Amino acid sequence: MKGSGLLGRAAPTLRAPALLAVILALTLAAAAGPASARPTDYHRAIALGRTLAAAALQESGASSISVAFVAGDRTVWQETFGYADTTAQTAPGPETMYGIGSVSKVLAAAAVMRLVDQGKVDLDAPVAAYVPAFRMRSPAYADITVRMVLDHSSGLPGSDFTNWSTAAYFPGYLQMYLDTVAQQRLKTTPGLSSVYCNDGFTLAELVVQAASGKTYAQFVEDELFAPLGMHHSTFPVEPYAEGTYAHSYDVAGVARPRESVNLLAAGGAWSTPSDMARFARMLMDGGALDGVRVLSAAAVAEMAADQTLGSFDPAPSRMMRFGLGWDTVSEPALAAAGVTAWAKNGGSDQYGGSLLVAPKARLAIMVSGAPVVTYWLDGLSRQVLLTALKEQGTIRKLPPKAPTSAPPRRPSTAAQLQAMTDTWASYDTTLRISPTPGDAQALTIEVLRDGRWAQAGTDFSLRTDGRFHSGASPTGYRRMRAGNRDYLVLTFTGLDGYSTTEILGYQRVAGRTALSAAWDERVGRTWVVVNELSDSATYDSTGPTLKLWAVPDLPGYVGVSVPMYGACQIHDAAQDDDVAHLFLQIPGNNGRDQEDLVVERHGREDWMRWASSLYRPLAGVPALAAGANTVTIGADGHAEWREAKEAAALRVEGAAAWYLYDGDFTKLAQGGTPGGAAGARTAVRAAAGDVSAPAGAHLVVFAAAGEDVRVTVTPATD
Repeated sequence: MKGSGLLGRAAPTLRAPALLAVILALTLAAAAGPASARPTDYHRAIALGRTLAAAALQESGASSISVAFVAGDRTVWQETFGYADTTAQTAPGPETMYGIGSVSKVLAAAAVMRLVDQGKVDLDAPVAAYVPAFRMRSPAYADITVRMVLDHSSGLPGSDFTNWSTAAYFPGYLQMYLDTVAQQRLKTTPGLSSVYCNDGFTLAELVVQAASGKTYAQFVEDELFAPLGMHHSTFPVEPYAEGTYAHSYDVAGVARPRESVNLLAAGGAWSTPSDMARFARMLMDGGALDGVRVLSAAAVAEMAADQTLGSFDPAPSRMMRFGLGWDTVSEPALAAAGVTAWAKNGGSDQYGGSLLVAPKARLAIMVSGAPVVTYWLDGLSRQVLLTALKEQGTIRKLPPKAPTSAPPRRPSTAAQLQAMTDTWASYDTTLRISPTPGDAQALTIEVLRDGRWAQAGTDFSLRTDGRFHSGASPTGYRRMRAGNRDYLVLTFTGLDGYSTTEILGYQRVAGRTALSAAWDERVGRTWVVVNELSDSATYDSTGPTLKLWAVPDLPGYVGVSVPMYGACQIHDAAQDDDVAHLFLQIPGNNGRDQEDLVVERHGREDWMRWASSLYRPLAGVPALAAGANTVTIGADGHAEWREAKEAAALRVEGAAAWYLYDGDFTKLAQGGTPGGAAGARTAVRAAAGDVSAPAGAHLVVFAAAGEDVRVTVTPATD
């Protein structure tokens, strides 16, 4: 989930300014005019929500959006937009399910608190006391408590995205994760700081199963969904009937197979906004709904307590005031209006969701969309609740608008400019800031892309707010020192148009000793994944490669590009010829999803281990010959890769599934039964596939261990 969601990735920026203009204009219109004679109708909030939903569909490219808005003990607005099935032109209904991504984490926290209420789990007991199979290379893993996995302070590396999203449920995910985490080390001391972490909720899932004696999905169904009357909420452990869920579509407009997020607690739940509205009402009512108590009032209060207080958090952000399961228990847009609200968003490979609850005002909204539209859904939910707060009289007026442009420049000293001149990294982006030639008052920002510095702005200068801005951007940067490290702190305006939020953005990176000959040999090369299931999103949409780059002018580091983990992470490769170490210590969201890169020897080749994924070097992939080729799947069951050196027609026979990519790893074609996967997971064979391959194309095939796949190559003719 980018947001903070699963699957949460960085907020999209394309076309957002246009939508922001729409939001600001509509909000001003909603705020103007005479007050309603019946403010409890919330007609202004609903009208604004409808317009924003339509704008979000157009701006984000989503196929459908569904909304439920709660005031007090009733749902005052439930509506859907777009098509659940674009081919049949079928609109979603109130019972149409969506994947809710990382909003699932609030359900997971509630499941754990249910067990706490039952006396079966102690929040401050070690996870290992419930899950003895949980081990790590760092001895301090034994100090990780149940609370820490729910408030993101466990110190775990981040997110194991191997087989995280597939077309059919993969029940082996939990064991795969336990096997991998046993070889990992902690990112930081448990409890020191809160850094968004999906893997913590995988451990929470294991705790629920161990303490309840049920599968996680069954426990949540029995203890949350059934008593709350959430009859259209579930997990993807079985196929869904056609027509019960909203389809998601690829960039070509083709419906994708129903997604299964196998991290059930972290992001795997499916629900409807109407069902989630019932869940929100239960929380607002202190743990009971319609006379049925699900949680104690103390449990709800604990979920809503700011768990980051007292942690290493040198630039506290209202965006990341983690509760148990919540992204924040002090949502910035509503905080700007003086109202406390709890928020959780989430995005998977195909869906997005946004849940916002203002408990004292007794307002809540859940918005779901397909495909991923989290950024726009958050803007919609905040605007609706702000307008509703004014209609019900909780606030007299909307908060002041946040700046939409940078303040004027002001003179800077040489020391101020020098303080910003450095290399800075987050989990997915590396910046270099240096003097701008010909302008003694400006700095240039460059971003690391494909092993090169790409210019992103030359007018990075000090402004009257005491921060540095690039051009007209309202996003400002300042430097601070904390915990013996230097950081860049970012200040930016939310899509709601009101909240100005500060977050710890980047950590300063100091050069080390030069790379060893072993690492020098690896940089600039590409590896391809071999051990993921064939219906994994890694092959279908996110990308099957791992690339290594040298970092110009920063000795001792390698850049690692794995599509699901952002554009490029940098790792410390100066300590070990076979491990490139994670090293960032950034609380909040920008220090998430890191892994050590581990080299494994396979014959004479260096293979790469990243989380649970194993990658082989592309340079060692055999070329296809003209005529008949037999590709045998090895005893390990790993997928087999082949390269088409010249343009050709390919016929693939005997595979369970296959994918064809061009030289840049853009997917060109695929074959196989939806939900089919490598090895013994299915005995179904894909129909013989005929496809045209350009020169330099890459083919990957899947079958059971020991089976043969036949690839017939007919060279193209001029």
